[in-house]
Parts: sequence; structure tokens; C-alpha cells
Amino acid sequence: MKPTPTQANLTVVPRPSGGTTQASPERIRVLDCVNTALAQEKLSLAATAVAGELARAFACEHVVIGFLRGQVSRVTAWSGTADLRQEFQLVRRVSAAMDEALDQHSTLRYPPQADDPPRITLMHAELAADTASALCTLPLPARGRAIGALTLIRRADKPWQVDEILALEKLVTTIGPVLELKLLSQESAWVRLRHDIRDFTSRLTSAGHVRSKFVVLGLALLIAALTLVPVTENVTANARTEGQIQRSLSAPADSFLQEVFVHPGDTVKQGQVLLRLADEELLAQQRRLEAELAQAQSEMAEAFARQDRSRMVAAQAKTAETGAALSLVAQQLARTSVLAPFDGVIIKGDLQQLVGAPVKRGDPLLTLAPNTAYRVVLQVEDRDVAELRPGMQGALTLSAMPGESLPILVERVTPVAQVEDGRNVFEVRARLLGAHAGLRPGLEGVAKIGLGRAPLAQVAGGRLADWLRFQSWKLLG
Repeated sequence: MKPTPTQANLTVVPRPSGGTTQASPERIRVLDCVNTALAQEKLSLAATAVAGELARAFACEHVVIGFLRGQVSRVTAWSGTADLRQEFQLVRRVSAAMDEALDQHSTLRYPPQADDPPRITLMHAELAADTASALCTLPLPARGRAIGALTLIRRADKPWQVDEILALEKLVTTIGPVLELKLLSQESAWVRLRHDIRDFTSRLTSAGHVRSKFVVLGLALLIAALTLVPVTENVTANARTEGQIQRSLSAPADSFLQEVFVHPGDTVKQGQVLLRLADEELLAQQRRLEAELAQAQSEMAEAFARQDRSRMVAAQAKTAETGAALSLVAQQLARTSVLAPFDGVIIKGDLQQLVGAPVKRGDPLLTLAPNTAYRVVLQVEDRDVAELRPGMQGALTLSAMPGESLPILVERVTPVAQVEDGRNVFEVRARLLGAHAGLRPGLEGVAKIGLGRAPLAQVAGGRLADWLRFQSWKLLG
């Protein structure tokens, strides 16, 4: 198994038989640097402390730590120097030497040795000439990339050896992530986001990282589908069916319910008796009037026989009056049986429990609707009603017939708002296109009115954009 960077930097010495442990100088050096960095809160203090620790460990005159800012190294810590502004030219040359190592992704030492691979060391040569020293520059790695560089400067008579460079390379693999944590803690959220974007972009352009590439490809296809694939934009609203004509059958006179033959939901035929009112009083009145009519006719005949003209005229008037009253009673008796005016279905009026109860003239008893002509009433929210126009077509799906879609046509948008279940809605009337079996008044469902075709992103995000505009106007004016 490949060791982790921390494991690679530590050399574990076998436990002696006496029960004590002995740590190697290399391990002690790593732990000292990590503890020194973690003890400081700010990046500059942590880097300076690490630089001082390395200067003591490797007998250096100066140890310089710099971090990448864009594509250029910026010196952050310099051991043994209080004010870097006084060493401007030297700092500039050290930054150039760091960039030289970072551009080649390798450790550079100067003067180079015979067994070193060919590297470009022009900036190191200039820096060594200025300081008359031996140099070693190493990239600072963290999460698979270089976040900066480390330059060590010591006397020219002590050139850097291979074992020292190997020890430094192991050490920076541990120090680099620690310093990166300090660096990230001081950066703004925008800078961290920019770094994350840069890292993600590098993963996409480099070999491997198949999962990230598939995720980006999927997102690209999704965005393309959202912006290019057109779908039908609909206004969705709750809907119910009503009879095209609704006839209310009321009590023709003051009376009592005698018999009820139908229930709500019953289908009836034209002329069918729906209910009867009590007619005892009317029959008694009819018999009384018939007796009065017979008496008046008898008086008229007697006056005619006696040639009593005045009495005959009075009897004739009484006969006409009684006949008219008798005709009225006959009509009222005929209306005690309430008949269906057309073929339809009873949609309101459960009177079975009210038999024998008194009713007054004009009281509504039953509501009848035709079972062949229906209209649809939509309850459209106020934010959608402005999109609807008469003549638009849509579809209605009823909860009683979930597998069937009924075509409808908008006929009228009622400009009066109502409150339904805490929502402000407008009634929109539509008619069904064609005849459909199994419909009943009062069925409820959902209707969708087509507004046209638009990209999916516009359909899905349009309502959100409207809500955001309204909220921003409400808050900001």
C-alpha cells in the first residue's frame, strides 16, 4: 500500500527491549515544524516560525517561504529579517528563483552537482551571485498542487547534499498542507471559490477524473435541454362541472310536503312527478266553490224564469266570479304535483327527511340540471388569470375519471375575484367539446389551459422570476 504523505515523512524506530521509544531526528524535525505552524494563528506568523525552525535545523542564513498569488510567487516569511521592505531587490530575486522552481515542478539547488538532471537555474545563479551562498528551492505541495515555494540560503562552502534535499522533500509534504490551512483561513470566500473553480477546471482538463467529467457532461446536457427543448406551458387550476342550465323548482303555494319521489343524483324524464304537496285544503276550497257556483247558477236560472233582470245580472256576476275562483283552485291543485320540465338529473334538494314539513310559496325545493349539456368552472389564481383569453383550449381531468382527458374551450373570464381556501381566485367558464358519457354536475378535477410552447427553463423559472421581482419591489420599492 502506498504510504500517505505523513506516513512517508516519519521514520518509526523499533521499540527497544527496555520499553522506551526513540524517535529519529528527522521525525523530531517534522513534528517541531508542524507544532510551530499550528501554534500560530496568522499565516505570516506561522510561516515565519517554520522558516526559523528550518533555518536552525539546516544551518541556514535565511529561509524564505512564498505563496502563489495568481501565477507569481509572493514572499510571506523570511527568517532573520525584520523588515522585508528594506531588502526589496533581494526579495524580488528570491521570488524569481521560486517561480523558476515552480515552473519546472522540481527541486532546484545551486550550485548544481554533476549528477543533477538538467534544469534551468538562471535566477538561482543571479541570487547566488548576489548573496554568495548555496541555494535550495522546493515547491510547497498541498492537495496535489503547489501552493508556493521554500528557498533555503546558506554559506557557499556548505553546498546542499542529496540526503538533505530528500529530507526537505519529505518535510514539505507535511508542512505544505498545514500552511495551506492557515492560508485558506485568511482568504475571503471569493478567493476560496476562485481556487476551487481553478482546481475543478484543472481536473477536467487533466487525465483521469472520469466521475467529474461525467458530472459536468450531465449538467451540460441538462442545461441544454432546459434552454433548447420546448414544452407546452399551461395554466393549471381546480375545476368543477356544472349543468349548462340549472332550473330551480319552488313551492307553488303555501302547503305541506306530502310525498317526495326523487333523491339528489337521480335521473328524471320530462313530465315525471318529482314530489306532491298536500291538497286537502285546496280540495275543500274546490268543493265549497263548486257549491257556491251551483247556487249562483240556480239563482240565475230562477231570475231568468221570473224575468227579474236585476237579480239575473247579479246572479250572473256571482257565477262568473265563483267560476274564476274555481279555475284558480283547479290550477293550484294541478301544481301540487311538481313535474320535471325536461330530462335531467337532480343536483340539489334532499327532501326525504322533510315529508310533512310546511313550505311557503316560492321556497326552493329541488334543483334540476340537464344531463347532456355541461359547462366547466375553473378557479384560476390571480397571478395566472391575466394569461387567459376566450377561445383558448385545454384539457380537463376529473377525479372520478382519472384516465380520461376531456377537451375544453374557454368562453369567459369573470373579472370578479373570490377567496377560496385562502387563495384569491377568478372564475373562468369553459365548455366541453363533444359529448361524454358518465358526466354529472358537481364533479371536480384539474384543468390545464395551454398558453403555447416555450423552453423548459422559461416555463420552470418564469414563476420564480415573477415572485422574486414582486418580493424585491415589496422590500425595496
